[in-house]
Amino acid sequence: MKALKQNGNGILLCLLEIAVGILLLINYEKLTEFIIIGAGVILLAIGIVTALKYFRTEAEEARLGQLLTKGLTEIAIGAFLLIKTDLFKSHLNLLVVVYGIVILVAGLNKVQITADLIRRKNDKWFMYGISALVTIVCAVIIIALAETGWIWMFIGIYLIAQAVLDVAALIVSNLKKKEVTKSEDESSDEDNDDKDDNDK
Repeated sequence: MKALKQNGNGILLCLLEIAVGILLLINYEKLTEFIIIGAGVILLAIGIVTALKYFRTEAEEARLGQLLTKGLTEIAIGAFLLIKTDLFKSHLNLLVVVYGIVILVAGLNKVQITADLIRRKNDKWFMYGISALVTIVCAVIIIALAETGWIWMFIGIYLIAQAVLDVAALIVSNLKKKEVTKSEDESSDEDNDDKDDNDK
């Protein structure tokens, strides 16, 4: 239960990745349209809140934070996404390339995590190493084949596979933590027993 609370966000993100992957396999066009419209609505709402915050904030602080500029920019981008949804849908290949670049950066970050674990002599590094390798390979494939028709199916399968790998990494990580905690508790109990014997 404690592990579930600690890794709640990670598990939720993995479940979201699986859901998006399944939806991409079913109907990628509708999902893409939903994402574009959703992003537009969110940006519009954030922009309005930021712009209103400008007028409620002390003048000098609002100027330094450039709240009005940020708010108006977010409103403009959000409105553009909502008004020109079809334009983005007609340029899905470009969105695929951008997505591939984001995935590649995420893969490189996992390489960093793997290297950190190896240097700390942590034997769970291989799970993150596999995940990093899969992420980078898939990112390269996504970028290279962005113009092919089956790329959305590939992305859907990738998201599901990546989520499963991430969940496996979390499970292995939690098992290792439990083993370490258990061994520390046992050694602590042994030390206490030895101390009791010496006191006697």
